[in-house]
Amino acid sequence: RMDTLHRMLQVVEKVWATPLSALEAKGKEIPSGVLCRLLPNPDVNDPPQILPELARYQTLAQLSASILDTYIPRCRRLTQLHFGQIVSNPDAPQAFNENVGYNMTYNLVEPFKGNALHIHPAVEIFIALDGEWEIAWGAEGKQSTLLQPFDLVAVPANVRHSYKNVKPHTAHNIMTILPGKASITWAPAVVAEARAHGAQCTDDGVLIDFWSKSKLAATGGDEEDLSPRGSETDESASYHRPMTDEAMARNVRRYASGQPLVVQTPEGHLCIRWHTLRRGDAFDACGLPADVDLLVVVLEGDTEVKADGKLLGYATRLDAIRIPAHTSPRRVVLANLLPGACTLLVVESKMRGLMGKHCDQWEISDAVLPQSELKFDVPEGMVR
Repeated sequence: RMDTLHRMLQVVEKVWATPLSALEAKGKEIPSGVLCRLLPNPDVNDPPQILPELARYQTLAQLSASILDTYIPRCRRLTQLHFGQIVSNPDAPQAFNENVGYNMTYNLVEPFKGNALHIHPAVEIFIALDGEWEIAWGAEGKQSTLLQPFDLVAVPANVRHSYKNVKPHTAHNIMTILPGKASITWAPAVVAEARAHGAQCTDDGVLIDFWSKSKLAATGGDEEDLSPRGSETDESASYHRPMTDEAMARNVRRYASGQPLVVQTPEGHLCIRWHTLRRGDAFDACGLPADVDLLVVVLEGDTEVKADGKLLGYATRLDAIRIPAHTSPRRVVLANLLPGACTLLVVESKMRGLMGKHCDQWEISDAVLPQSELKFDVPEGMVR
């Protein structure tokens, strides 16, 4: 069945996609891992179109040593960047052609490894793409919850946290979403420990190796100014917000429950839900408002992608389909033609107003609420 699907995909790509060699010949930049814009090339006289995009998991660049803590042996992993920036690495290439107000990555992690304790000035969302994941939090990461495949959790701003792949024998993927500006504060001693393993970074943990000369100049410094000088700006031991187990449990969404997760800010909202397609079922994106960005991740199975009835291509496990706001055409349909189930993770967002800003006001709920009903209070169990 997969052989047949791949042969069909090759035919579709030949008909619909611009060959990469043709783009290279014209001197156009090819975003790493993006197979194609998912529509035929428009005629030169056609008006400009905003087109869907497909990022293929199998071809998207896997970045090692792309985040400060990956220099620490217990934290080594591979990262794929779809949107925005990787914290502590401002120059990593993203898969999609524009930002939509949040940063999104996949992280491939070996058994019993994960990331180091840290905080963000924004909510961070974790989705278990496969495997089992321990999400730890607290001053020393002693509190924890376990995510099964497709489960997700929203960790509030300024709560110190980390993740770990606790499934033996196999590396697994976890997806992260960080609204607003990508920034991070590492727990005490993380910067010093990474430097001890060879990391070249600023005192707040930004990797120098990935900084371009122009960005160094923009900071008013040079490579010598940013050379290792100890860890005096590591996070102090007291800088974090405690959170009770009960409060964190309210931010966990289990795949089996089907309960969506909504994060709202004064600038907009982000809604994450699952959609399962049985054979013959379809997911139609045309019902969304025109100013909403849509991201669809294939969690399992395979799906056919059509726009206005035209076959665009096929997506398989961990491929991501971006349907931008004001897409032309808006009628994009994903259908399952095979016997097995196809499970989709659907991320609906209206957060472009957060680009380059910190998301320091937020509300976590099950549904999008009118702004007039939102108080953006610190939830019960949180300490200011």
